[in-house]
Amino acid sequence: MDESVNSFLTDEIPLIADSVATHVRPCIIGQSVRCSDDEIAIGSSKFCGAPDVPDTFEWPMTDDGPCWFLGQINLAECGQFDTGVHIPKTGLVSFFYHDAGGPAGPQSRMLYFPREKLHRTEVVTDTRWGEDFHSRHLFPRSLVLIQGYCLPDVNELGLSPEQAIQYDDLDDFITAFNDSFADGTHQFFGLPRYVWQSVP
Repeated sequence: MDESVNSFLTDEIPLIADSVATHVRPCIIGQSVRCSDDEIAIGSSKFCGAPDVPDTFEWPMTDDGPCWFLGQINLAECGQFDTGVHIPKTGLVSFFYHDAGGPAGPQSRMLYFPREKLHRTEVVTDTRWGEDFHSRHLFPRSLVLIQGYCLPDVNELGLSPEQAIQYDDLDDFITAFNDSFADGTHQFFGLPRYVWQSVP
């Protein structure tokens, strides 16, 4: 774990820093920058635009039409980071989203491609949302990855009542921690900051 994380814990919550430190989870933060597809090397991590695929690729289709290409992650770029999980050292993971009016639809796909012999293919557009939907929402963005760390909700820290009572603002502390070490539009691995809850 990064020394700056330990320093943050000991400076802010010295009496329970060791206990809370056991719940810190590593993650990768992605920072995206809008650009043209031509500025992104084939096989690099990116959001939207056109995907990089092998010759055998067939665009994922659903009962509603084509899936939306959301992005791709070059796993070799993740190798320099602590993720807390075992992932392949090479290859490309690509995400295709099936819209279901909120949460991901059951026909969404996550595909793995070996790194070799990829080419950029044209997007099969979903015209249900208008002819310009993709240009307005799914435009290409380069993706820069950095190491991050996150903490769960205070109820999941496993603190005893005696420990918790020493700090009456632990919710604010966790928010400040995640804002400091997991501050980015995109996060991979670690713990979710927001959980989709369906209304019965």
